[in-house]
Amino acid sequence: MLNTQTLLQTEVPAEGYYTATLPQSPARPIRTFLPEQVQSRYAYPVLVMFHGRGGNEEEVLRLAPLVSRRNYIAVSVRGPESIGNRGDGRAACSWGDNGGSADDSADAAMQAVQMLRLHHNIHSQRVYLVGVNDGAAAAYRAAFALGNRVAGVVAVNGNLPRSQGKIPLFNLEQVRKQRVLICQSTSSSPTQELNVLRDRKLFYAAGAEVAYRRFKSAAAVPPEMLREVNRWIIDQIHAAPAEAGVRDWESGVR
Repeated sequence: MLNTQTLLQTEVPAEGYYTATLPQSPARPIRTFLPEQVQSRYAYPVLVMFHGRGGNEEEVLRLAPLVSRRNYIAVSVRGPESIGNRGDGRAACSWGDNGGSADDSADAAMQAVQMLRLHHNIHSQRVYLVGVNDGAAAAYRAAFALGNRVAGVVAVNGNLPRSQGKIPLFNLEQVRKQRVLICQSTSSSPTQELNVLRDRKLFYAAGAEVAYRRFKSAAAVPPEMLREVNRWIIDQIHAAPAEAGVRDWESGVR
């Protein structure tokens, strides 16, 4: 569990972006987006965002206000593997092949949510994982490891993690109760689109609650895709009222 003595950060603003650093992971900053006119008495749903290969925590969080400027507190963590620098000089990182380690991605989500709970009023039963491109595999891995602590997972132009034999890396019990939104742009390669359709069929077969949205656009992440992510999450919240109690975000992954 984190506490205010172990968290190093800049001053928390009233809205907008800020960065925090955890002493146990100083090379992996946590970036947070606070919505406009934060209401202290309202428990906000949370988006935990996973960047793709070559991205970083700042790059992926820029998508958060395009999902909604008012509805969520969003947070992102830098992937564990450094692969150089981006064109703007900032770090280029990765979660590793097939989303890396489930323990690593789940622990990153745990630390991010724990940090938010120290400073903001968040809804522990409304934590959604959003993976973009290769970050989708990391989001899936984290969701499967965290189980009912996650309200849903969103894959944006990304796929399920697979072994070298192309077998999906999950078991039925991990998937059966998941709520999943798969978003795909037509700018993706034919192989990517085929894999997404296979993922959709696998989720259906496993008994997951899965929705699929395809967007005709030359852009990889068109604005209408992010608006659909917002609509889907709001629909999930309205369709499934929160249960009594809170999710156990204080303990470790296992």
